[in-house]
Amino acid sequence: MSEIFCSVQGEGPLVGVPQVFVRLRGCDLDCLYCDTPAPDPYAPARLQDPRDPEVWTEADNPMPLVAAAAHIQLSRCARPPAALHSCALTGGEPLLHLDFCLALGEVLQSIGLPLYLETAGHMPDAVEAVSPLAAWVSMDVKLPSTMGTPVPIERFAETARRCRAELIVKVVLTAQVGERELDDALRVMAEARHDATLVLQPVTAMRGLEPPAPARLLRMLDLAAAHFHDVRMIPQCHRLLHLP
Repeated sequence: MSEIFCSVQGEGPLVGVPQVFVRLRGCDLDCLYCDTPAPDPYAPARLQDPRDPEVWTEADNPMPLVAAAAHIQLSRCARPPAALHSCALTGGEPLLHLDFCLALGEVLQSIGLPLYLETAGHMPDAVEAVSPLAAWVSMDVKLPSTMGTPVPIERFAETARRCRAELIVKVVLTAQVGERELDDALRVMAEARHDATLVLQPVTAMRGLEPPAPARLLRMLDLAAAHFHDVRMIPQCHRLLHLP
């Protein structure tokens, strides 16, 4: 466990909804735009006080499922009924901890809190297993120019085909992303799941990475609209609000 806290969803079509976030540590990819450091997996987890968002405590790792579930319930009970829309399970890559994700998904179903799974989408078997427990799966398709070691686009497409939840396909755009590169990837993804909501996300400037120029963003939007019916361009809004 990395941390459990309450904030608003900052990316994609659910942007702005209040969620409790469960962030797991560890990732097997090397995205150039990664904004989540991966510390020692057994360092203490950070837990936000449900009654005071400025207060944080620590818990030992590995954190038992029952402790995580209790903190989620405490976060829910400390707020009005409509104050938590869903639970975002994120990382790192949460599906590296598949057993925990499956167990947490079952707990969330039992308490009536929808699961919003955030994953890179390069693990088809894991997504197929967890997605029946999720209301939404948001997969972050990685273009070759945004990675140190690229993942074949066909693996993301296979994940999309096997997903059994409402699917959101997010593509982060940097100034290095080529329009041909984007078009080729979106064609493969649309053949797998043309009913998905596609989100183009201009990268938040960091470590020398910049988003494409405005005119290129509009051209990329047109490219995307040739493949998907539901296309959005949404930046990382939680960064604009300085929220976790």
